[in-house]
Amino acid sequence: MQLQKLFFGLGNFSDEYKHTRHNAGHLFIDYIADQIGQQLKTQPELKTAYFKLDGLIFAKNVSFMNLSGRSLYLFCQYYKFNEPQITVIYDDLDIPLGKFKYQTSTYSKTHNGLKSIGEYYNLDKLSFIRIGIDNRTEPISGQRYVLSKFKKEEMTVLNQVFSRIAKLILGLILYLQLNSLVFAQSINIIPTEVIANFNLGFVPYLFISFVYLTLMRFGLRLKKDVEIYGTTILFVVCTAIGWFFNNYAISLVIIIIYTLMYIGD
Repeated sequence: MQLQKLFFGLGNFSDEYKHTRHNAGHLFIDYIADQIGQQLKTQPELKTAYFKLDGLIFAKNVSFMNLSGRSLYLFCQYYKFNEPQITVIYDDLDIPLGKFKYQTSTYSKTHNGLKSIGEYYNLDKLSFIRIGIDNRTEPISGQRYVLSKFKKEEMTVLNQVFSRIAKLILGLILYLQLNSLVFAQSINIIPTEVIANFNLGFVPYLFISFVYLTLMRFGLRLKKDVEIYGTTILFVVCTAIGWFFNNYAISLVIIIIYTLMYIGD
């Protein structure tokens, strides 16, 4: 069973707007494609450009921002994505440049792209990667600011953010693969002798990672010292469980997943 998830970046599909702040979602999709040497395939009838990666699809609208909901709807209807599988990536003026948030049911109420998507979907059922773009040093309206272009030094910061988001998504891939393994065993898709090599000791780790990812998805932000203590406690717990089940490999995998997720803001 292959788990599918769609990451859909918002922007204005035009060279005129390519490096504007409002196109942060598009820029992220382009960044991922460039990093892994993928070419985006454009489907004009779906008003979308996309590429696939290990059960995940990265896509962006081939339209203007205020029509992006139509692009997302056409693409999801064709490829059979439902709301819980969709993560929308967009620029967010409520978050400073250099930060991002990966959340469910928490989003900008004034973003034109999200307003368009809201015509087709219940936004409370979608996930969002909110990329911070606010770096204003003087008074300027949000409408004008989002259509201004990133400066060279700002693009450097933005690419660092993109790298952190990419690592978070890598953690998601590992997480989905581990959960697929558990599900496959439950319906006898994978032979028992294969699972036996994991000693079935990975189930507690999956529970730990599930709790953390759930908190991450709902945007829980703890104080820095609490996060440090939490990381230490998780490491100790994973090590103890690994010792109990004589299985440190899976313990290491969960710690890596946690670390990748922690790279978020």
